[in-house]
Amino acid sequence: MTLEASDIGRFLTRLGYPDRVKRGSGRLEGELSWHGSLRSVNFPTLSGSFTLNARRGQFPKFEPGIGRLFGMFDLRALPRRVTLDFHDVFSEGFGFDDISGEVKIIRGVAITDDLRIEGPAARIAMKGELNLEAETQKLHVKVTPSLGLATPVVGIVNKALQNPTPSTEYNVTGTWMDPTIVKILRSTQESREYAQ
Repeated sequence: MTLEASDIGRFLTRLGYPDRVKRGSGRLEGELSWHGSLRSVNFPTLSGSFTLNARRGQFPKFEPGIGRLFGMFDLRALPRRVTLDFHDVFSEGFGFDDISGEVKIIRGVAITDDLRIEGPAARIAMKGELNLEAETQKLHVKVTPSLGLATPVVGIVNKALQNPTPSTEYNVTGTWMDPTIVKILRSTQESREYAQ
């Protein structure tokens, strides 16, 4: 399948998911198969892979997700405790310049190693898996505020370049409705090594 949308927000509204994304263009390309009808996905037998690329849109609010297949790509599905650490970044929604990633699905479990969301406010990297039938997750999420947000005063830019913008990482497990979020604590030295 190849799916292209010149306005992701309008396209999702037609599918019955209004107000999930504003604007944005995107392309989804891959192969999916399952036993049964085209009108009803059988998640335990769902397999395949696809790539996603989207540009210049916005997730308007942070509330629970938009459906099983879209869940991994919906920032609003990030648990609230994750966004609390970045209130200034996420409170009014999250504009994105680019979303890209590859997803493999094996018997209803969606796996990604490289989902990246780039925005003017922050960069988000996500890897892990979602069980689409059980609605559970095992994700590793890294959120890095942009240099612009971290250094609003021009005179601090040089210092910020010497010390990379701090990111915060989380392990997210449990069910989609009641996730368990563990903030990963790293020492300053470990953080520097990770950045390199």
